[in-house]
Amino acid sequence: MNKKLIVISFAAAGLIWAGFELIQGSDPGDQQQAAAEQVGTATNIAPEAMVRPADVVKRTAKPTQEQLRAGYEKFMANRPPYLANIDLPGRYAVDENGNLIMDAGVKEMLDFFMLAIGDLSFEQIHDLIAGSMIAALEEPARSQALAFLDQYFTYVDAYDQWQQSFDKDSVMANDPASMRDRLTQLEDLRRQHLGDEAYEAFFAELDQTNSAYLEAQIAMQQPNLTEADKEAIRQQLKEALPPQVREAQEASMALVTLTEKTNQLKTQGASDAELYQARVELVGEEAAKRLAQVDEEKRVWAQKRDQYKSLISATPGLDGMTVDERTAYVADLAQRELGLSSNEIKRMQALDRIEAAESVQ
Repeated sequence: MNKKLIVISFAAAGLIWAGFELIQGSDPGDQQQAAAEQVGTATNIAPEAMVRPADVVKRTAKPTQEQLRAGYEKFMANRPPYLANIDLPGRYAVDENGNLIMDAGVKEMLDFFMLAIGDLSFEQIHDLIAGSMIAALEEPARSQALAFLDQYFTYVDAYDQWQQSFDKDSVMANDPASMRDRLTQLEDLRRQHLGDEAYEAFFAELDQTNSAYLEAQIAMQQPNLTEADKEAIRQQLKEALPPQVREAQEASMALVTLTEKTNQLKTQGASDAELYQARVELVGEEAAKRLAQVDEEKRVWAQKRDQYKSLISATPGLDGMTVDERTAYVADLAQRELGLSSNEIKRMQALDRIEAAESVQ
């Protein structure tokens, strides 16, 4: 069984989408389900996991700081494929006295390594994060960060127990107002384990977003709502959202509108000039120019892809080669005949592997 744990912060993007649907005026019944899924999204810590997060903190035998740093550096030099091309999203910052600043950068670093849950044990993930802290920080921030890491792992365990303690679907269906109490419990749990400073940096905006959507969900479930009532609820939701979430939502709505309009015009056979003018009206001239450039890049790439496939199809003897021989031969051929760059060839070969895998499913 996959032991992935989706930490609560990862629900933010889903919440924006649920809110987008609500603001667009979808059916309240559908929104009830969306809220039940989004208000605290996380899969369970698998029961077969050998050591729970809180147990990692209680270990008596722990690696030395030198071992932790070496393990982290080795991991970063040989990262698994799903992390190989991802830059570290955050950083550890310190103030003028060398104390750790508890900001979103710390949370981003924690989330990055939590992506390995299911592939690495909680002990390994804890020690990788500890190694990253040791590599990046000096005292006193180093000790502060390591102590907080233990607090965070205890929180992850407590969060799992919190979300296991009730059925979100049932609560939203039968007593959605009681979810307010559940969210208050969650805030208290976070503050208790992480402290007020970390809570504000990590979760305050997300919890405000959750609360705003929940209140809108409850309001939408009232009987005999007119369309004017629903629009008033949507407006209240917009005003209750944190500014960054509201801006992201508005950007998402604009993107969907733009995509729908673009697809409609292309289906109708609109010219490039007509498509450009429609985009100018929706997103402005600068964005329209960038989109036109993207369209041209896609067109050129599609042409190269077709030429590459035709070249491979017309080349005899490839099936009799080993994988390494075929890869090297095709790369040389594509460079000589089509003038593809090394990066373009790598991309072509990656698409070949994807298409091959899809053809056998």
